[in-house]
Amino acid sequence: MNKEIKERVEHYLTIFDTHTDYIYLSGPINGNPDYVEDFNKAEKLLRMAGYENIVNPVEFNTLTEDRVNSPQHSDYMYDDFTLMFFFRCKKIAVVTTDYDSYGMYMETIVGKFCGMEVKSVGAWIHENIK
Repeated sequence: MNKEIKERVEHYLTIFDTHTDYIYLSGPINGNPDYVEDFNKAEKLLRMAGYENIVNPVEFNTLTEDRVNSPQHSDYMYDDFTLMFFFRCKKIAVVTTDYDSYGMYMETIVGKFCGMEVKSVGAWIHENIK
């Protein structure tokens, strides 16, 4: 794990609170050339609407050295689910784009099965600014 990612993880560990409602961002990454901008914009909009605890998987590139040279889709999915469960996310905000995503569907299905609330970023924002 590189120094920047290690510092980010350590930062999250210092603020981690199992009683906090973390929101996990889920959306198309694979095949979406604008995924970084899409996810960062969604995070910014959620923060502007008053949400503070957002887990943005784009911030984490946690592939270990043995996988970084030839990562598979399953490697990224494994890491994304690890983030989702590490932070004990109770909500999923779906980043809506014109792209389709098998990974996003998997995250939302598993999230719903585990009792997480799943809504679009827009729906979460609308709910919080009523």
